[in-house]
Amino acid sequence: MRMIGVADAAYYAPQIAAEQLGFFADEGIALEYDGGSDRAGLSVAMERGDFDVVLGGLWRPMRRLLDGRPMRVFGQVNEQCDLLLFARQPRELFDWSALEGGIFLHATGGAPSPWFALRHLLRIKGVSLERMRLIPQLPVDESLRMFREGYGELLEIGDLDAGSALLDEGLHQVACWREDIGRLPWSVYYATPELVDARRPQLVALMRALHRAQRWLEGRPTGELAELVQRHFPARPAAEVEAVVGAYRGQRVWSSSPRVDRGAAGRWSAILAAAGWLSRPVEPDELVDDEIAALAVEGVGG
Repeated sequence: MRMIGVADAAYYAPQIAAEQLGFFADEGIALEYDGGSDRAGLSVAMERGDFDVVLGGLWRPMRRLLDGRPMRVFGQVNEQCDLLLFARQPRELFDWSALEGGIFLHATGGAPSPWFALRHLLRIKGVSLERMRLIPQLPVDESLRMFREGYGELLEIGDLDAGSALLDEGLHQVACWREDIGRLPWSVYYATPELVDARRPQLVALMRALHRAQRWLEGRPTGELAELVQRHFPARPAAEVEAVVGAYRGQRVWSSSPRVDRGAAGRWSAILAAAGWLSRPVEPDELVDDEIAALAVEGVGG
């Protein structure tokens, strides 16, 4: 199974665990994963025939559906945004109105979806986007250094790049996506309708292996999961990996099932339409195939 994704990241810990624990092999899946090296875009690379499956944001197949190039979404791995937002005050003391005319360092690039989610969050918090000063796409190390030196009121970093910030006692996470926005089907698996129809048994096996990993994650301590992720990223400091895994677990970013949350998908679609990415909200029935995940869950036993 050839898969292309946005990145190779701790954020995809359930997939990493399925690989490390041999669940894919148990299901007869030899997974070849490319963490987003194709500059043409994930969907284009798949349509070209270079890959079978995409792991990425739901925002992309929604847009391609409206462009007349439908995809079939058949599984979900994450249900929260991967961004971590930092301030110098604890969450309970952070005053979001400080961003009125203040500076927000936004280090993540490569996809518009994080900004769509952040715009929605800031509106919920009552922050005027017109008055906020956004500094986008600075290199992570540079933005972190400047923030530690006192520049800006809010800093965004994603995934393993956030490790040192999480270990810094002077920095604090100030957003919890589940509480502030609610569940979002952030990272999903999708393919062309033709491939889904032709390789349905293999896709069920893929999702069955993923669900075994999702079940495994629920009963294991953070340190044990961090060891698996560290094994996948051996060059990363172990303390930083564990801090990131712990932060994601605290945010409850990982789905407990490969089933796509239809209610959350509808809410995310409305946010994307309001942001201008979609010309209209997309109904889940238009692109979600529920059967594959349902069979996978049934095969694992709940």
